[in-house]
Amino acid sequence: MRLRKWAHQFGFNGHWLSKSRRYSTTFTARRTARRVWARTHTPTGGERTPVDAWDRPEDNDQVVTLTDWRYQGSGYKTPGDTWLALQAADQARSRREAVRRPGSESSMERECVA
Repeated sequence: MRLRKWAHQFGFNGHWLSKSRRYSTTFTARRTARRVWARTHTPTGGERTPVDAWDRPEDNDQVVTLTDWRYQGSGYKTPGDTWLALQAADQARSRREAVRRPGSESSMERECVA
């Protein structure tokens, strides 16, 4: 029947990432399954209870999280902080411009040493 030369039309011989999701699992599902298994098993394969950052079981219903978000302001706290930030930005800008100029490596080296 000479189907070999048309095999790519039937989903064979294609790129491994382009397999149909209808007939294959997605990589997101595989990644999720690996993550769940890694959290619920020890490196040797034994089962364990997943814990949070404070070493409490994740399924602990006694933990209550209270949050209260408030706007605290924006910008720098003091004029000195503002001045330091502006000076750092100006210095970075001038160094960038110095590197772009041809033949300025020696002046850059002098500036860094000084």
